[in-house]
Amino acid sequence: MKSTKTIRITIISTLIISVLFIISYFWFIKPMYLNNLDQKRTVSLENEQIIRFGKYSDQGKVFSIELEITGNAKSNVDIYLSNEKGPQHAAAVKGKNMEFTYKNDWFGDSCYIEIVPRGKEGGKVDISCRFLALEK
Repeated sequence: MKSTKTIRITIISTLIISVLFIISYFWFIKPMYLNNLDQKRTVSLENEQIIRFGKYSDQGKVFSIELEITGNAKSNVDIYLSNEKGPQHAAAVKGKNMEFTYKNDWFGDSCYIEIVPRGKEGGKVDISCRFLALEK
């Protein structure tokens, strides 16, 4: 008798977890990440660079951005983020094994990343940018 009750509880718990997973997939994971693909670029750090990323044409209204910059810089680097309305964020990042992550509200359709190495020694960084937008 006790084992039948345990089996029912296990089956009900499994169904509840499955339903919660399906709901979270269709309401959060798919619209936020699968419909909003990231864009990638590799940049040399021998000179100042301005890189532009824009939302995809099939994306709706942008509400957030996820930006990640990693790589090896032989000097410290200044990073300036701006959109169509002007400057939004500035950061100074140490060279060598450089890691910079920016996740924040963003209401523009473009992101301009100005990378200013403090020295001309070089290096390379990989930039990944994802605009999170509502579905059209």
